[in-house]
Amino acid sequence: MNEQETTYKVGQILYVILNKQAVVYPIMCVEKIVKHTVNGIEIDYVFVSGLNGTGDTLNLKDIKGEIVETSKLVKQILTTRVLAALDKMINNAVNKAAEWYPNSFEANNELQILPDKHAEHQTLEHNMTVMMEDGTVAHVKLPDVFT
Repeated sequence: MNEQETTYKVGQILYVILNKQAVVYPIMCVEKIVKHTVNGIEIDYVFVSGLNGTGDTLNLKDIKGEIVETSKLVKQILTTRVLAALDKMINNAVNKAAEWYPNSFEANNELQILPDKHAEHQTLEHNMTVMMEDGTVAHVKLPDVFT
């Protein structure tokens, strides 16, 4: 087990933020394996994926991504990452503007988020399209709090 000593319960739904793809994938813990050895106790877990658990069976060490225990926490993690990427992208543009146009100014400093032109309907959430550092395009819904 890893240093965090995280424990999962059999039947618990977890979410994996995959390393290689911009995907959040649900898995279910179906088995907890406890081994008592001369070196101590080792705990491993078996997970299933896919409809009704008919997909792949995975051990904890085989999962190539970040395991998150709740969908709310997944949303918080991804929102933080998207906002950090946006900050970096905007700061780069501001720095370039200062370098390229030293005798100029911005019209105002108010943050304006324009709705995504592909949004089917507008609610209290604002839809945005963001390009991440690796070139991945993400469609993001930001709650009204961020606007």
